Amino acid sequence: MHESRVLLLPVCAGIGNVEAQGIMRNLLGWLIILASIGFGQNWEISPILSEPGSMIDVALATDTVCLPHIALSEGTRLGYASLNGTVWDIEYPDTSYSSGFTQVQLCLDNKDVPHIAYVLAGWPEPSELRYAYRDRDTWRIDTVVGGGAPGSLTLGALALARDGSPHMVVVDSVTVKYAYKTDQWRGAGGWGTETVKNGDVEENMSIAVDRTGRPHIVFKPHGNDTLFYARRLFVGTEEPPPPGVQPRLRLLVRPNPAFGDFTVQYGVPVKGRVRLMICDVQGRVETVIRDGELNPGYYRDAFRKDSRPVLAGVHFLVLAQNGMRLTRKLVLME
Repeated sequence: MHESRVLLLPVCAGIGNVEAQGIMRNLLGWLIILASIGFGQNWEISPILSEPGSMIDVALATDTVCLPHIALSEGTRLGYASLNGTVWDIEYPDTSYSSGFTQVQLCLDNKDVPHIAYVLAGWPEPSELRYAYRDRDTWRIDTVVGGGAPGSLTLGALALARDGSPHMVVVDSVTVKYAYKTDQWRGAGGWGTETVKNGDVEENMSIAVDRTGRPHIVFKPHGNDTLFYARRLFVGTEEPPPPGVQPRLRLLVRPNPAFGDFTVQYGVPVKGRVRLMICDVQGRVETVIRDGELNPGYYRDAFRKDSRPVLAGVHFLVLAQNGMRLTRKLVLME
């Protein structure tokens, strides 16, 4: 206490007793709070359930009002818990497998609907990847990948697109696969899988889905220090984007105005014929930079000053594909 008084006296000098007492009370309060944090008392802890020896996996997510939701494998049951006031409500979406479940993952969509992915954990029964989601008051269960050898399936990650559709990355034996709904996602079944990579037992996998519904995957082969990234390139024609998301062209020229060299960067959202042109102020085509079939993606064309396709002046750069058209003003200086 003597050291505390020495430290506080300079702070309290020159002010009234009442004010000094207020400052000291505030400081004492902060000391109590800091001491409580140091002893772990800054955390509120509540039990959910108690099933000795039966817990295998657990996953946690929070909803749009910051309330927690939990998916768990509890013995031979797949459980789902949500906080209702101060009480945990517990449901059991899947109780159909006597050997239990493992590798549980949970996501909530923008309407707070729970989506759960998990693997059947039995031996020597075949492996099976399942997906459960709550449709109003009913839980729907799908088999995503089934019939694998015991222990051959590893769930990498579950992710949701903007429309709430589920997407997964999974290892089936030594094959990395992407799993997705092939029809209206709230319908039963309808899962498709695509091979991403063959030949290695993969680990440390993750998946994300962008606003157009395109999946992005990262993974690292077991025993290999290289981390890989995979982005889905749609085969044939580009799949339609989710409702409300329109495909867009992208076009950029740097620098602009250009006194010397310049670079044209452009992106196309679907597979098809692409025309990239430079036009004059009357709209007449002066030169065609690109005219041909392109897959969706980003492209770049660079021009040196001595190889410019047009003379100095004001021009318009035009990118066209499948009825879409995007124009940028281009100023070339001497």
